[in-house]
Amino acid sequence: MRLRLFFLILILFTGCRSNSEYTIISGGFRFSADLKLSPAEKRADSVLNARRKELLTRKGDNWSLFRSFTSTKAELQKEDLYAIFKKMPKGGLVHVHATAAGDVDWLISFALSMPECFVYWSEENASYTPGQLAFFPDGNIPPGWLPIQELAHSDPDLKTKLFRLYTLGPEDENLPDLWIEFEKIFKRVGAFIYYKPVFISYFKNSLESLASEGIQFVELRTSLGKILNEDGTTTTDEAVIELYKSVVTVVRASHPFFDLRIIANAGRGGTLEAVGDQVQRINRFKLQYPEMIVGFDLVGEEAKGYSNGYFSPALLNSQAPLFLHGGESISASNHNIGDAVNLNAPRIGHGINLFFFPDLEKTLIANKTLLELCPISNQELQYVPDFRLHPALGYLQRGVQATLGSDDPAFFQSLGLTDDYFVAYLSWNLDLRSIKKLVLNSITYGGQSYPAQQVHLDLFNKRWEEFIQCVNMQ
Repeated sequence: MRLRLFFLILILFTGCRSNSEYTIISGGFRFSADLKLSPAEKRADSVLNARRKELLTRKGDNWSLFRSFTSTKAELQKEDLYAIFKKMPKGGLVHVHATAAGDVDWLISFALSMPECFVYWSEENASYTPGQLAFFPDGNIPPGWLPIQELAHSDPDLKTKLFRLYTLGPEDENLPDLWIEFEKIFKRVGAFIYYKPVFISYFKNSLESLASEGIQFVELRTSLGKILNEDGTTTTDEAVIELYKSVVTVVRASHPFFDLRIIANAGRGGTLEAVGDQVQRINRFKLQYPEMIVGFDLVGEEAKGYSNGYFSPALLNSQAPLFLHGGESISASNHNIGDAVNLNAPRIGHGINLFFFPDLEKTLIANKTLLELCPISNQELQYVPDFRLHPALGYLQRGVQATLGSDDPAFFQSLGLTDDYFVAYLSWNLDLRSIKKLVLNSITYGGQSYPAQQVHLDLFNKRWEEFIQCVNMQ
């Protein structure tokens, strides 16, 4: 139903065009008009454009990628052009959620290696959902929970079944409410990841993988919730931040310039009082860790949770900048983008339904507010049925500033940022100047201090020159 509605809206606002008609108008992308490419960059742009033209001609207008990333990803990732994008320096990943930033295959394998790990393998109920992972240091095992190694011994297909439960794919497209299944994945893996031995290994693996993909820093969205220790006690508050810092120290052994920042969040399904308490808690952390805590956000389905405006009495007290989700919706009654603007948010996550509000779009352009675009997430959650019809294409053409994020890559079966950049490049007919601008925006709009931004800009420029040389040698 959501997809059919979106098609009707897009027909009204833009009209339907074939892939061959997606050539950018002579004005180009206004959001990147301030960048000037060097002669070497112009040659690289021509090389990449020729390869894209060959790929799209070979695949045709009906290529399934445009409508389903998960069904095409294995094919997509074998392309030579994809390998080039994998090597591209990507600046910062500024929109990603902590428990969905890693790799599902790694998560399953690690769970199967732990004799103390339990999995819920019974009927759905108010407390538990099939495939949910947990640890019980006190020895009190609720009904329906089994040692995962025991279940794996009796069920040789367990890995495949768990992968299906921890990801979204084509088999989920006809669910009456995809967000219900999506949120169940967080429930299934959350307690597993927030068990201290797993936490350390999971984030080490996740951050090293992101760094190896050309990502210089990550701004991780997390509530900074408690972590279960092996003896049944918990790690909380400042000790959680220190644990993140210790993981980063390990990652820097192989990636010396990598950095991690935190965008703390609260759930938009909670009470105003609860969000206010979280704001005050994060304000305390912001004073102690001014370079680590860079923002505050609200998370959860916008259609069911309270609006950004509802929480404004609490949000106005935040000492951290507000990097708010807004417009992850195709409803004209969702005004979260406008609420975010009224709250002086310098960055807004998603912004899909901005096309309903042309005056608001002009305000974003005038204020240089950044949109954190997440194309694969938007398709997987059925807000955008075809990448070529993503309204972000128009926003970029008209001058809205943006960067790309991966949102929940583990659950969408994607990798870091390469997949989102590659899909956007193929579907929106971006030029190299616009790709570079998207990456630069992730640094210049990042939450770190100005000196830290300059360090990352210098590192990016060096890596970018090397990348351009590599492209021109193709």
